[in-house]
Amino acid sequence: MIRLRNAVPLATAFVAATALLAPMSARADFQLRITDGSGTYFGAASSPLTASPGITIIDADTISFVIRDSSYAIIGSLTFNNNPGTPGLAVLDINYEVSTIPGALPAVFSGGLLTISSTANNYSQPTMNPLTLENTINGNGAGSGTAKAQSYVDPGNVLFGQSVTSGPEPPLGTFDIAAVGGYAGNATTMFNQSGLYSLTDVLTFNLAASSGSSGSTTSGDSQEQVFPTAPAPAGLLLVASGLSLCGFGAFLRRRKRA
Repeated sequence: MIRLRNAVPLATAFVAATALLAPMSARADFQLRITDGSGTYFGAASSPLTASPGITIIDADTISFVIRDSSYAIIGSLTFNNNPGTPGLAVLDINYEVSTIPGALPAVFSGGLLTISSTANNYSQPTMNPLTLENTINGNGAGSGTAKAQSYVDPGNVLFGQSVTSGPEPPLGTFDIAAVGGYAGNATTMFNQSGLYSLTDVLTFNLAASSGSSGSTTSGDSQEQVFPTAPAPAGLLLVASGLSLCGFGAFLRRRKRA
Protein backbone atom coordinates (compact mmCIF):
# COMPACT_ATOMS: atom_id res chain seq x y z
CA MET A 1 0.00 0.00 0.00
CA ILE A 2 1.09 3.61 -0.59
CA ARG A 3 1.69 5.57 2.59
CA LEU A 4 1.89 9.33 3.05
CA ARG A 5 5.18 9.16 4.94
CA ASN A 6 6.81 7.89 1.73
CA ALA A 7 4.97 10.18 -0.67
CA VAL A 8 5.62 13.52 1.07
CA PRO A 9 9.45 13.46 0.87
CA LEU A 10 9.17 12.32 -2.73
CA ALA A 11 6.88 15.19 -3.68
CA THR A 12 9.08 17.69 -1.82
CA ALA A 13 12.17 16.50 -3.69
CA PHE A 14 10.29 16.63 -6.99
CA VAL A 15 9.12 20.20 -6.47
CA ALA A 16 12.55 21.37 -5.30
CA ALA A 17 14.28 19.85 -8.32
CA THR A 18 11.86 21.29 -10.86
CA ALA A 19 12.05 24.73 -9.24
CA LEU A 20 15.68 24.93 -10.34
CA LEU A 21 14.58 24.66 -13.98
CA ALA A 22 11.31 26.59 -13.86
CA PRO A 23 11.05 30.12 -15.25
CA MET A 24 9.45 32.89 -13.20
CA SER A 25 5.67 32.95 -13.65
CA ALA A 26 2.45 34.06 -12.02
CA ARG A 27 1.70 32.00 -8.89
CA ALA A 28 -0.57 29.09 -9.75
CA ASP A 29 -3.94 28.27 -8.29
CA PHE A 30 -3.79 24.62 -7.17
CA GLN A 31 -6.98 22.90 -6.04
CA LEU A 32 -8.30 19.48 -5.03
CA ARG A 33 -11.92 18.34 -5.07
CA ILE A 34 -13.20 14.99 -3.74
CA THR A 35 -16.83 13.86 -4.06
CA ASP A 36 -18.48 10.65 -2.87
CA GLY A 37 -21.95 9.63 -1.72
CA SER A 38 -21.41 11.29 1.66
CA GLY A 39 -20.22 14.73 0.60
CA THR A 40 -17.75 16.99 -1.20
CA TYR A 41 -14.32 18.00 0.15
CA PHE A 42 -12.21 20.85 -1.18
CA GLY A 43 -8.68 22.18 -0.80
CA ALA A 44 -6.99 25.23 -2.34
CA ALA A 45 -3.25 25.88 -2.03
CA SER A 46 -3.63 29.48 -3.19
CA SER A 47 -4.86 32.60 -1.46
CA PRO A 48 -7.13 32.32 0.38
CA LEU A 49 -6.00 28.91 1.65
CA THR A 50 -8.98 26.58 1.96
CA ALA A 51 -9.10 23.05 3.34
CA SER A 52 -11.98 20.79 4.31
CA PRO A 53 -11.39 18.48 7.29
CA GLY A 54 -8.93 15.78 6.28
CA ILE A 55 -7.22 17.89 3.60
CA THR A 56 -3.81 19.41 4.39
CA ILE A 57 -2.12 22.14 2.35
CA ILE A 58 1.55 21.16 2.65
CA ASP A 59 2.82 23.94 0.39
CA ALA A 60 1.86 25.77 -2.82
CA ASP A 61 2.53 22.64 -4.90
CA THR A 62 1.50 19.78 -2.59
CA ILE A 63 -1.81 18.77 -0.98
CA SER A 64 -2.34 15.64 1.13
CA PHE A 65 -5.73 14.14 1.96
CA VAL A 66 -7.00 11.57 4.46
CA ILE A 67 -10.81 11.38 4.34
CA ARG A 68 -13.02 9.00 6.30
CA ASP A 69 -16.79 9.19 5.91
CA SER A 70 -19.65 6.72 5.60
CA SER A 71 -18.76 5.98 1.95
CA TYR A 72 -14.96 5.60 1.86
CA ALA A 73 -11.68 5.68 3.71
CA ILE A 74 -9.09 7.60 1.68
CA ILE A 75 -5.75 6.83 3.26
CA GLY A 76 -2.40 8.62 3.00
CA SER A 77 -3.04 10.19 -0.42
CA LEU A 78 -1.29 13.09 -2.12
CA THR A 79 -1.44 15.37 -5.17
CA PHE A 80 1.41 17.57 -6.42
CA ASN A 81 2.54 19.58 -9.44
CA ASN A 82 5.68 21.21 -10.85
CA ASN A 83 4.05 24.48 -11.88
CA PRO A 84 5.00 26.51 -13.96
CA GLY A 85 6.70 23.54 -15.62
CA THR A 86 10.14 23.24 -17.23
CA PRO A 87 11.18 23.49 -20.91
CA GLY A 88 10.91 19.70 -21.11
CA LEU A 89 7.99 18.78 -18.84
CA ALA A 90 4.86 19.86 -16.97
CA VAL A 91 3.39 17.47 -14.39
CA LEU A 92 0.26 17.00 -12.29
CA ASP A 93 0.13 13.84 -10.15
CA ILE A 94 -2.34 12.06 -7.84
CA ASN A 95 -1.09 9.30 -5.54
CA TYR A 96 -4.07 7.47 -4.00
CA GLU A 97 -5.30 4.75 -1.67
CA VAL A 98 -9.06 4.25 -1.26
CA SER A 99 -10.86 1.54 0.69
CA THR A 100 -14.17 0.16 1.92
CA ILE A 101 -12.53 -2.33 4.29
CA PRO A 102 -14.36 -1.97 7.64
CA GLY A 103 -12.62 0.08 10.29
CA ALA A 104 -13.23 1.47 13.75
CA LEU A 105 -15.23 4.56 12.80
CA PRO A 106 -17.32 4.10 10.78
CA ALA A 107 -17.58 0.34 11.10
CA VAL A 108 -18.70 -0.13 7.47
CA PHE A 109 -18.53 1.86 4.21
CA SER A 110 -21.16 2.13 1.48
CA GLY A 111 -18.68 2.56 -1.40
CA GLY A 112 -20.19 3.63 -4.73
CA LEU A 113 -19.07 6.52 -6.94
CA LEU A 114 -15.96 8.42 -5.79
CA THR A 115 -14.28 11.19 -7.81
CA ILE A 116 -10.90 12.75 -7.00
CA SER A 117 -10.00 15.80 -9.14
CA SER A 118 -6.79 17.82 -8.99
CA THR A 119 -6.13 20.98 -11.02
CA ALA A 120 -3.51 23.71 -11.37
CA ASN A 121 -3.26 26.68 -13.72
CA ASN A 122 -0.61 29.20 -14.89
CA TYR A 123 1.64 26.61 -16.50
CA SER A 124 3.95 28.46 -18.89
CA GLN A 125 6.23 25.58 -19.99
CA PRO A 126 6.91 23.68 -22.18
CA THR A 127 6.44 25.99 -25.17
CA MET A 128 7.76 23.94 -28.12
CA ASN A 129 4.61 23.19 -30.19
CA PRO A 130 3.17 20.75 -30.90
CA LEU A 131 2.91 19.49 -27.32
CA THR A 132 1.88 16.03 -26.17
CA LEU A 133 -0.56 15.49 -23.29
CA GLU A 134 -0.09 12.07 -21.70
CA ASN A 135 -1.92 10.37 -18.84
CA THR A 136 -0.61 7.21 -17.18
CA ILE A 137 -2.25 5.23 -14.37
CA ASN A 138 -0.77 2.28 -12.50
CA GLY A 139 -2.39 0.54 -9.54
CA ASN A 140 -3.45 -2.65 -7.82
CA GLY A 141 -6.12 -3.71 -5.38
CA ALA A 142 -8.34 -6.39 -3.92
CA GLY A 143 -12.05 -7.02 -3.65
CA SER A 144 -14.61 -5.77 -6.15
CA GLY A 145 -14.69 -2.45 -8.02
CA THR A 146 -13.40 -0.32 -10.87
CA ALA A 147 -11.00 2.58 -11.40
CA LYS A 148 -10.45 4.95 -14.29
CA ALA A 149 -8.49 8.13 -15.05
CA GLN A 150 -8.76 11.09 -17.40
CA SER A 151 -6.41 14.04 -17.91
CA TYR A 152 -7.18 17.41 -19.44
CA VAL A 153 -5.37 20.54 -20.56
CA ASP A 154 -7.20 23.85 -20.91
CA PRO A 155 -5.54 26.45 -23.20
CA GLY A 156 -7.75 29.07 -21.58
CA ASN A 157 -6.02 28.48 -18.20
CA VAL A 158 -9.33 27.63 -16.47
CA LEU A 159 -9.22 25.56 -13.27
CA PHE A 160 -10.89 22.15 -13.81
CA GLY A 161 -11.05 23.08 -17.51
CA GLN A 162 -11.60 20.19 -19.93
CA SER A 163 -10.93 21.62 -23.39
CA VAL A 164 -8.39 18.98 -24.51
CA THR A 165 -8.43 15.41 -23.20
CA SER A 166 -5.69 12.79 -23.08
CA GLY A 167 -7.84 10.17 -24.77
CA PRO A 168 -11.35 9.14 -25.80
CA GLU A 169 -14.02 8.02 -23.35
CA PRO A 170 -14.03 5.82 -21.41
CA PRO A 171 -10.91 7.41 -19.95
CA LEU A 172 -8.02 4.96 -20.21
CA GLY A 173 -10.55 2.15 -20.01
CA THR A 174 -12.37 1.04 -16.88
CA PHE A 175 -10.06 -1.16 -14.83
CA ASP A 176 -10.87 -4.04 -12.51
CA ILE A 177 -9.08 -3.09 -9.28
CA ALA A 178 -8.37 -6.74 -8.50
CA ALA A 179 -6.84 -7.60 -11.90
CA VAL A 180 -4.01 -10.11 -11.58
CA GLY A 181 -0.71 -8.25 -11.73
CA GLY A 182 -2.43 -4.90 -11.18
CA TYR A 183 -3.92 -2.49 -13.71
CA ALA A 184 -2.27 0.07 -15.96
CA GLY A 185 -3.18 2.39 -18.83
CA ASN A 186 -1.81 5.17 -20.98
CA ALA A 187 -3.42 7.70 -23.32
CA THR A 188 -1.97 10.61 -25.32
CA THR A 189 -3.01 13.44 -27.60
CA MET A 190 -1.27 16.41 -29.22
CA PHE A 191 -2.18 20.10 -28.98
CA ASN A 192 -0.74 23.56 -29.61
CA GLN A 193 -0.45 26.16 -26.89
CA SER A 194 0.17 29.91 -26.74
CA GLY A 195 0.31 31.47 -23.29
CA LEU A 196 -0.62 30.06 -19.90
CA TYR A 197 -2.64 26.85 -19.54
CA SER A 198 -4.13 24.61 -16.84
CA LEU A 199 -3.93 20.87 -16.17
CA THR A 200 -6.64 18.70 -14.57
CA ASP A 201 -6.45 15.04 -13.51
CA VAL A 202 -9.70 13.20 -12.69
CA LEU A 203 -9.90 9.77 -11.02
CA THR A 204 -13.18 7.89 -10.75
CA PHE A 205 -13.68 4.85 -8.50
CA ASN A 206 -16.65 2.60 -7.86
CA LEU A 207 -15.89 0.08 -5.10
CA ALA A 208 -18.28 -2.41 -3.55
CA ALA A 209 -19.63 -1.69 -0.09
CA SER A 210 -18.30 -3.35 3.03
CA SER A 211 -19.73 -6.79 3.69
CA GLY A 212 -19.28 -8.22 7.15
CA SER A 213 -15.61 -7.87 7.99
CA SER A 214 -14.45 -7.57 4.36
CA GLY A 215 -14.31 -4.77 1.80
CA SER A 216 -12.41 -3.56 -1.25
CA THR A 217 -9.29 -1.45 -1.66
CA THR A 218 -7.08 -0.01 -4.38
CA SER A 219 -3.94 2.12 -4.45
CA GLY A 220 -1.80 3.57 -7.21
CA ASP A 221 -0.67 6.65 -9.06
CA SER A 222 -2.09 8.74 -11.90
CA GLN A 223 0.32 11.13 -13.60
CA GLU A 224 -0.46 13.77 -16.22
CA GLN A 225 2.44 15.06 -18.30
CA VAL A 226 2.89 17.67 -21.02
CA PHE A 227 6.08 17.58 -23.07
CA PRO A 228 7.32 18.67 -26.52
CA THR A 229 6.26 16.24 -29.23
CA ALA A 230 9.45 16.91 -31.20
CA PRO A 231 12.68 15.62 -29.62
CA ALA A 232 13.97 18.06 -27.00
CA PRO A 233 17.68 18.67 -26.30
CA ALA A 234 19.25 15.65 -24.61
CA GLY A 235 19.87 17.48 -21.33
CA LEU A 236 16.20 18.46 -21.00
CA LEU A 237 15.04 14.93 -21.74
CA LEU A 238 17.37 13.48 -19.13
CA VAL A 239 16.16 15.82 -16.40
CA ALA A 240 12.49 15.52 -17.39
CA SER A 241 12.52 11.73 -17.51
CA GLY A 242 14.26 11.47 -14.15
CA LEU A 243 11.76 13.78 -12.48
CA SER A 244 8.66 12.24 -14.00
CA LEU A 245 9.70 8.69 -13.17
CA CYS A 246 10.65 9.37 -9.55
CA GLY A 247 7.08 9.07 -8.30
CA PHE A 248 6.26 6.02 -10.40
CA GLY A 249 9.54 4.31 -9.51
CA ALA A 250 8.89 4.71 -5.81
CA PHE A 251 5.36 3.37 -6.30
CA LEU A 252 6.68 0.26 -8.07
CA ARG A 253 9.19 -0.40 -5.31
CA ARG A 254 6.45 -0.19 -2.69
CA ARG A 255 4.20 -2.40 -4.80
CA LYS A 256 6.87 -5.11 -5.06
CA ARG A 257 7.32 -5.06 -1.27
CA ALA A 258 3.53 -5.25 -0.67
